[in-house]
Amino acid sequence: MDHGSTLASGTEFPYPPLPSKEDAIRILTIEPGDFDDQINSTLTPVTFGARPKYMALSYTWGNPYPDNPEETDVIFVNTHYFSVRPNLSLALRHLRSPKYPLAIWVDAICINQKNTKELNEHVAMMSFIYRRAFMVVAWLGIRKQFGSFQFMRREWESGQTQHLAEYVDSSKRMSFSYEPDPYAFWGIPASSYWSRLWIVQEACLPHQLAFAFGSKIWDYEDLCRWQTLEAEKTKLSRSEDDLHLRTGLKSMIHLLDARDSRHTEDMALVNLLERFSEAACSEIRDKIYGLLGLANDVTPYSSANEDVDAESLTPWAELVHRPPGGRGMFKVDYSQSLYEVWAEVVKHVYFRAKSVGGKHTGQVPDATSLSTIGMDALITQEWHLDVVRTSGLVQEVLEQRVEEDRERPSGFKTIYQNPVIRAVGYITGEVLETGPEYTALVSSPRSEQEWLSCCEGYCDNPDDLETLRRTHERYMAKILRYGDKELGRIRGIKSPKVIAWAVTEEMPRCSEPAYAAEYESIWQDEYEREQGHSTGQTMCLCTGHQIGIVPSLAKPGDVLIRFSDCSAAIVMRPRTDTTEDEQTSFLLVGRADAAEVVYKNTAKETTARAVYVDLDLDTLQLITASIAIGK
Repeated sequence: MDHGSTLASGTEFPYPPLPSKEDAIRILTIEPGDFDDQINSTLTPVTFGARPKYMALSYTWGNPYPDNPEETDVIFVNTHYFSVRPNLSLALRHLRSPKYPLAIWVDAICINQKNTKELNEHVAMMSFIYRRAFMVVAWLGIRKQFGSFQFMRREWESGQTQHLAEYVDSSKRMSFSYEPDPYAFWGIPASSYWSRLWIVQEACLPHQLAFAFGSKIWDYEDLCRWQTLEAEKTKLSRSEDDLHLRTGLKSMIHLLDARDSRHTEDMALVNLLERFSEAACSEIRDKIYGLLGLANDVTPYSSANEDVDAESLTPWAELVHRPPGGRGMFKVDYSQSLYEVWAEVVKHVYFRAKSVGGKHTGQVPDATSLSTIGMDALITQEWHLDVVRTSGLVQEVLEQRVEEDRERPSGFKTIYQNPVIRAVGYITGEVLETGPEYTALVSSPRSEQEWLSCCEGYCDNPDDLETLRRTHERYMAKILRYGDKELGRIRGIKSPKVIAWAVTEEMPRCSEPAYAAEYESIWQDEYEREQGHSTGQTMCLCTGHQIGIVPSLAKPGDVLIRFSDCSAAIVMRPRTDTTEDEQTSFLLVGRADAAEVVYKNTAKETTARAVYVDLDLDTLQLITASIAIGK
C-alpha cells in the first residue's frame, strides 16, 4: 500500500459505508469478461463475521518495469468511473475469469484512501485481512507490453490466471504453470515488486500464496523448488554484469526467506525494521506501519478501538525497573508526526517487546570489555543494552527526518508522558585534555600539529604512541567530511533529568536542591565561555587512547560514555558534592563524537565501567540522530 499513489476520478467516488459496530471490509467483485472488455465491478461492505471468501491482491501501485509506459486506466465500480494505475488494471484483467465472478480485496479500491480514520483502521487490521483471505496473489506485472492487448490476450487465453475465480469460488483444484525456462525466469526478479515494503507482510502472512506473472501463476511452494532459482542462489556472491537483476534476485530471496521464518523471533518489530530498512514506500510512516501486521510482538490498533488505552496499561515508572514482556499495543495514526512515531516505536521496544534469545548473548560491546560487571548479568537486561541502538535505528528507518520534525518555532516539542528510558552505557575514558576547536584544527596545520604533540605527551611507551597516531589519523580523515549539520549535533544538552551511575550501585537521589544547583553551575560555565566567544565544538583526549569532539563546556575530569553496537556518545560530569563514602553519579553535559581506537593488533585493550543512564525521550532522540549502527 503506497499512499499518495491513488488517482482520483473527476468526482469523489461514493464509498458504501462500513458497519460502525463490527469489523468489516469492502470486497470488490469483478464481473466475468474477456481480456479486453471494460472492467465492471461492485464494491460491497461485508463483516468478517459473515466469513467472506475472497482473494487478496499484493502488488506495487507504480509501474513494476520502468521501461513500460505509465498511463491511467478507468474501471467501473458500482456503475461509477474509478481511475486506477495501469499495473492494477493489468492485474485485474489477467486475474478476471470469462465465466465466474472474482471476489477480491484490493487496497487501492476497497479502502477510502482520503479518509484518514478509515485508513488507520484498515492498516491496524491489515494482517487480519491477509490472513483471512482464501488466497493471496502477488502480482509481478508483465515484462513486455508492446502496447498491444492482442499479444496479452493470446497469452491470457492459454494461461492459468483466468481460472483463479473458479478456484476461489468452488475450491476446485488449481492448475498452476510450469517452471519458466532460465531466460524467462529473469523477468521475475526484474520486477520492482520485490523492493516494496508493503509486500513483505502481504507475502509472509497468508496461508496460501501464489505469484502471477502475466498469464502465468505459480504456487509459492512450487516456486521455492525451481531449479533455476536454486542454481542462481549459488551465484549471488559472484560478480555479475547486470547489477539490477542481481539486486532484484537478492530481494526476491530475502522475501522468500522471511516467509519461511515468519513464526520465529526474527519477526519481532525491531528485527523487521532492521531487516527491511531499505524497502521502498511513498509514505515514510509506512516504514513502521507497513510491518506491524507481521511483527509477532505487536498488536496494532487505531483510534477507532475505543476500548484500548495503551498509555494506561501500566505506569511508566513501574515498567522502567523490570523487563518487558509479551505483545505491546501500537497505535496506527497517520496524523502523528514522525517524532511521535519514533517515540512510539522506542517505547514499544523498551517497555513492551519481549526479547527471546537476544543477539547480545556471548558478545561484548565494541572496543571494550566490561570489567566492573559481567556481561552475563547484563544479558538479562537486554532491553537496557539495546535501547540507544534501537533509537538510532528507527531514526535511520525514518530517513533521519525525526530531528527536523521535532523542531518548532518556539523550541523543541515534548510528547505526552515522557517516560524514563534506562540505558546501559560504558565509560570509555576520562577527559584528560581539551584542545582546539574543530574549525581551528581543520583550518590550520600548526594547530593540528600542536594538538597531536599535546596528545603524544600523555603516552608513556611506543605502543601507546602508535595506537594514538593510528587513531588520530583515521579520525581526522573521518571528521574532515563533517558538515554543519553533523557538527551541530555535537552540542551541550541541558537536561537535568539525565543522570548516570555505576550498575553495581543503587540509583542516586537527584531530587535534592543541591543537585539542581550543581547542574545549573555547568550552564553558568557555558555562559561565561560564550561571553569569551568560545562557542564551537572542541577536540578532546581521554584515557584509553580515546579521541573525540565534545561541546565547548566540557572540561578535564568529565567522562565519555558510549553505548552498545552503535556510535552514540555523550559527555557527562562527575558530581563534586559527593564524599568518599558516597557513590559517584554523573550529570549530562551534551552529545559527543568519539573515535574508534585503532590498535596494532585486534585485542581490545581498554576496560570500561558499565553505567546506567536514565534518559528522557527528547534527550534520547538528540543523542541518537544519524548515529552509525552496528550491522
